[in-house]
Amino acid sequence: MRSVQKVRMILGIIVVLFLVLDVVAAVVLLSPAGRSTDQRAAEYEQLRMQRQLKEAETRPTRNMDKKLIEARKSISDFYSQRLPSSYAEVSESLGKLAAQNHVTLSQVHYDPKPGAPGGLNAVMITLSLTGDYAAQVNFINALERQKKFYILDRLGIGDAGTKGNQLRVELALETYFRNAA
Repeated sequence: MRSVQKVRMILGIIVVLFLVLDVVAAVVLLSPAGRSTDQRAAEYEQLRMQRQLKEAETRPTRNMDKKLIEARKSISDFYSQRLPSSYAEVSESLGKLAAQNHVTLSQVHYDPKPGAPGGLNAVMITLSLTGDYAAQVNFINALERQKKFYILDRLGIGDAGTKGNQLRVELALETYFRNAA
């Protein structure tokens, strides 16, 4: 009986030694000491690349509060400086532009379009111009450089029915009115 207990005790000690040996082997295998220099360098490079990718992903969101304030100010400035607030403002700017470029402005028609984005009011403007070719070209170029926001949608050229090199040009423009606040 004593020999059986002795054998059990020896086997128990051997099992405990093997368990300790397994734990030590696992620690060595999982620790940096258990890997080669090349493996550690490859893992370091992989982790460095992951970090760079994460930084690149988060870079646009840095200082977002300041960027939002700046964007709101830019939008407000655009609305106040570039968008007209009334039909009278549009008529005045188009009239001045026509006078500066020596064309005759006639038949101005406004057609409001509902459902513009951002709380704006879209308006289609159809107008007829009469003048010589060079003046018409200058008017259109000046219109595109105009501080007020106009989108040239269509252009039609016809005969003015007068002598000389007079042309009648039909323009379809689009603009947006800011809401008066």
